[in-house]
Amino acid sequence: MFLIEELRFVSVRQRLEPVNTILQQLCTDLNARAALLSDIYGRVYAKCGELGDMPEETLSALMSGGFATLMEAGRTIDDDAGAVYLAYREGKHRNLYSINVGAQYLVMVIIERGAYTDRLGAVWFYARQAALDLSRVVDAQLPAEAKALPGKSTADDFNNAYDSLFYSDDDKQENEP
Repeated sequence: MFLIEELRFVSVRQRLEPVNTILQQLCTDLNARAALLSDIYGRVYAKCGELGDMPEETLSALMSGGFATLMEAGRTIDDDAGAVYLAYREGKHRNLYSINVGAQYLVMVIIERGAYTDRLGAVWFYARQAALDLSRVVDAQLPAEAKALPGKSTADDFNNAYDSLFYSDDDKQENEP
């Protein structure tokens, strides 16, 4: 049993290696305090740097909720599945930036404010590059069915699955006009 758990751990660690490399490069490029990759549910998968007294789970859950709102607002505007979302918070001591990685993940970057703090344009450039790189890594590692998000056909899929539980194909044909 121990060997199986150890193999799972090694496999996860190997899959996260390119993610960690990308996040580390992002931290270096921006002189960031920390960078995190989380999913849209707030689960943190990888990080670089130190958050200190900031709770990463709370931060990622709050940012994920904000991104869900931003993505829904975007769908209302033009339903562009490939849209890029950037959230930015400029604080007294730290700046917080977040960008989506496809529709299921986001990267958060925390930068200490100082005399030579990076500007939004530089952060946008490097964060966007990291998001594109991370998207390629995630796409290469996930099976197709894991990448699919529930879409507009979810209700139809549910109804069809429900119908298949209670009705035979013959029953369905009898009820069709």
